[in-house]
Amino acid sequence: MVSAEILRTLADIGFMAVSGGLSVQAERIFKAIALCRKDNVVSYMGMALNLINEGKSEEALALLEKKALVLEPDNLVLHNIKAMALMFIGRKGESEACLQEVINLNTDNMATTLAQNMLEHLHKAN
Repeated sequence: MVSAEILRTLADIGFMAVSGGLSVQAERIFKAIALCRKDNVVSYMGMALNLINEGKSEEALALLEKKALVLEPDNLVLHNIKAMALMFIGRKGESEACLQEVINLNTDNMATTLAQNMLEHLHKAN
């Protein structure tokens, strides 16, 4: 059994790999985490962000909707990542609605701030 602390450390390394463009390594790390904890959405967050980075936003959206949001439908960070995928697919109206929903709930300061920033970026892009 892998401890929660080790899994958190692996997730941190996985997110660093995503941000550093090391998509193959990130994918392996997050798949390993998913094998250890199938009910933990962190692995799906990482996989989705990695897919978005690779230009595979439709795959990221499917992963979020079929796996992560099924496990944690109220997770606002997941909704922000979903909005990001929708934005990159070109479904800007749906992305905006998703972000506005997070902002309106205003139950998670980090998620709300991220949604506000993404919504501002979405409006500037139009």
